[in-house]
Amino acid sequence: MGLKHTRTLPAGITFSAVSRHLLDHLTYSQLDKYVLARSVLCKWMAVLKHTLNQYAGVVTANLRIMNQQDGNSEDTGPSGERTVRELSPDEFLSERLIRLLELMANRQSEILRLASFMDDRETEVDNAARRAREQIQDRLGSSINDDGVDELVEVFESFNTPDPTSDLSNEEREEAFIKALIDMESKLPDGHMSTYLDSVIRALRTPPSSHFLRSSLLVSLVGELEMVVNQIARAAVERQPNTLKGGDRQLTWAEISQFESIDEIRDSFVDKIIDEIFRGSLSDWMDFFAKKFKLPRILRAETFEALEVVQRRHCIVHNAGLVSAAYLSKLEKFDVTKAIDDPLVVDTKYLQNAADTLFSIAFSLVWSIGTKLCASEDVKHDFFSHLADRTYHLLQDRRYDLLKQLGKDAPIDKLKDTTSLIFKVNVWLSYKYSNDFDVVREEVVKFDTSARSRDFQLAKAALLDDVEDAKMIADSMLRDGVLSRAHYVTWPLLSKVREFDRLEQSDGDLDGTAADAIVDTVGADTPVAEVPREDTENEHP
Repeated sequence: MGLKHTRTLPAGITFSAVSRHLLDHLTYSQLDKYVLARSVLCKWMAVLKHTLNQYAGVVTANLRIMNQQDGNSEDTGPSGERTVRELSPDEFLSERLIRLLELMANRQSEILRLASFMDDRETEVDNAARRAREQIQDRLGSSINDDGVDELVEVFESFNTPDPTSDLSNEEREEAFIKALIDMESKLPDGHMSTYLDSVIRALRTPPSSHFLRSSLLVSLVGELEMVVNQIARAAVERQPNTLKGGDRQLTWAEISQFESIDEIRDSFVDKIIDEIFRGSLSDWMDFFAKKFKLPRILRAETFEALEVVQRRHCIVHNAGLVSAAYLSKLEKFDVTKAIDDPLVVDTKYLQNAADTLFSIAFSLVWSIGTKLCASEDVKHDFFSHLADRTYHLLQDRRYDLLKQLGKDAPIDKLKDTTSLIFKVNVWLSYKYSNDFDVVREEVVKFDTSARSRDFQLAKAALLDDVEDAKMIADSMLRDGVLSRAHYVTWPLLSKVREFDRLEQSDGDLDGTAADAIVDTVGADTPVAEVPREDTENEHP
């Protein structure tokens, strides 16, 4: 689908599919412990390897499996044996930030999937007749007249929403309504009418369940951002603890005596400070990072969309989903047309936009922290490679509007050549897939690929629908083993190229000279949508 770095980390740190699967199911606190425990346990792994030398073969195999799953770094010793080392502080921070962002993306995807699931079943979930039947069954415990329930619901709905083309007066409509109820009573067992009436009225008056569920999903979305930003703050403080110096906090001897080490006192101190900060507003959170770490302000967090999402969440939790005075006060600098007690409806489109805005804030914050606190250029390069790869996964999730936001917010041009190009191409693809390509067409046309690798030349040609040029480039990459057949036939961007190929070849096969020379150099664990890239790390603009 898009462009993506090879999934490797410095000094041989790798993540297996099993490890990534486990990470997807960790809570934020568990993730924090996971990264910390990995760094500590690697020492014990080396000790075990030495102590149990007589079982070297078994232990070495187990250590290799543990290393692949847990992401410890392996170095090769003088004799060729593999040794496990601790992650450096920069690697530790980078891993923590990347995994937090990955976890947030996965959880957002599930929330949006639930919203889509609700859209498909909204009629069923909010069916008043079905709700009334359940209540009648609970109260009477006997067989239900299904036709009678449906008829009663129709009678009430017709009376509440009259036909605008009808010539009946209000009095005539009321008479027809009463007559319909009398006729209905004659169809039901003696004494059942009151229960049927009460159940139908209650079912019709109950707010749609889908409204409650979508509102709950919005609360979850905002909660995810709060947890991610909270964990980013803790990671940043642990990487640069002197940011908390100069405070006026004091501990009594009784409080100090409760701890067993200076580290415990420090951790408690950090917990209290961060907990206090995160009782404030979104702006307070961003102010903490700007002041303590001298970060540029996250402009996306200051937009109406971001602030309104958080305030809407507060109204859902504290004011029954109605506009409050605090909502209007917090958004007073924007042109808000709502009044107190107006309902704040949450539909799926709103949820999607909210998810994009909140993820964009987290992405920008992770970007800024990594830029500021990672001193190692190698770690920093790998860190931004992971962020560029995140755009590839967002393409897979079809979050095109989010990618457009990231393309506007992120300082892509400051990245190293290859990483910057991957980021740009994937953003352009988001415009292509959302039928909005004219916005970036001129930028793509001006994109000079003459000195670039063929994967970027292929991407540009395909983006501009230059199918003949794209076919020629693809054939050369196939012959050289740079592009596998699997990627050629599955990459969505090449769909028009494949169609051109089918029309050109009467038998529907690839050109013989290319097909016969195909050498699939991609491993079994490589995603079929990933385009293998030529080495462009040493290229210059």
